[in-house]
This record gives sequence, C-alpha cells and structure tokens, in this order.
Amino acid sequence: MDAWASAPLLDSNCGLGRWPTSPAGTPTSAAALWAALSRNGLSGALVYSVDAVVADAQPENVRLVAELEPYPTLEPAWVLMPHYGGEMDPPEALAAAMRAAGVRAARLFPREQAYSLRMWQAGELLATLEAHGVPVWVDFGQRHWAEQATDWDGLAEVCAALPRLNIVLCFFERGGSH
Repeated sequence: MDAWASAPLLDSNCGLGRWPTSPAGTPTSAAALWAALSRNGLSGALVYSVDAVVADAQPENVRLVAELEPYPTLEPAWVLMPHYGGEMDPPEALAAAMRAAGVRAARLFPREQAYSLRMWQAGELLATLEAHGVPVWVDFGQRHWAEQATDWDGLAEVCAALPRLNIVLCFFERGGSH
C-alpha cells in the first residue's frame, strides 16, 4: 500500500468559533468541529480559538485547551501577541504556561491585533518561541487575493534574526481558508 494513501490527513489552519463573516454552520464547539473533520476524512487538526483573536486571548486560550481535551487529535495552538500592551504575560511565562497545558504551537495575527511582526515589537516573543522550539503560524489577515497584507520585509528580518524559528504563513479570508 502506498504510504501516502494511508497517512492521516490533518488540518493545520483550523479556527474554532465564528468570524463575523463565517458562513452558517461553521463549527463553534469541539464536538461540532470533530464531526465536521471526520465527515471530511480528516484525522485531526491544529486548532486556535477565534475568540482569542477578537477578544481576550489568554482566557480564551485556556478555555480552548479544556474544550479540546476530550478530543486527543485536536491539538490546541495558542493565539499570542507581544506582552507590552498588558494583554499577555511576558514571553517566558507564556512558554511555561503553554508547556504546562501541553500546547506545542502558536498563532500570530499581527494585523487583526494591531502589532508589528518586526523584531522591535515581536522579537522578544519570537525569540522565546524559537528557544522553546514552538512553531509559529502567522496570519497577516489578507482579505483578498490581490491585497498585499503580508509584511515580507518584517518576515525577512525575523528569519535573519531567528533562523531556528519555524514559521508557517497562512492566507486566511475571514469565512474561508486557502
């Protein structure tokens, strides 16, 4: 049998909850998400909380871990941002909390949460994630295929400064993923 044919399929760009533009029927609970993934032949997902993007990230991250606990193939990814605004703990505290909760990936939404993905603002957070081996999914909030929302110069700066940081870029229209 072909190894690829038997490999599990995972969704690594999965938000739990509704964006304002999400279509009707978008899963808003872990049970509904698990059912939708199963119907579509997916074995699991890396899941972030939409509410952690648009509301209070730290409590929503913790809530997500608890909600996903009964579903071992739904892996939580915490939504993070630089701590300077007081909405997040300092990076080392976040890394410790992630490790304690079994969270092994991070999601960043610099445009949605109004910060720069440059070293002057996000560098301390990104350096901590690199030091702890945490991969980072970055979503610049591109809303149309022709829109240029990605900060390529910022990404080049981060990659040059932090060469061991694993970064995955996401193009995500609110309401549909590409």
